Amino acid sequence: MAKGELLKDFVILEHIGSGLTVLPGTFLARIVSVARNRRDVEEGLRQGKEIIELTIE
Repeated sequence: MAKGELLKDFVILEHIGSGLTVLPGTFLARIVSVARNRRDVEEGLRQGKEIIELTIE
């Protein structure tokens, strides 16, 4: 939340395309959400999940 400038954000840290080895038929992803309140953290997690779902459908 650098110097109070960031209100909320999320990042997808790991994805099957990032050089990680997983078992055939499995998928690995991790989302981190940072915000000033719980509602915004949950929104960031939801948005990250939606992006991941778009890559595997």
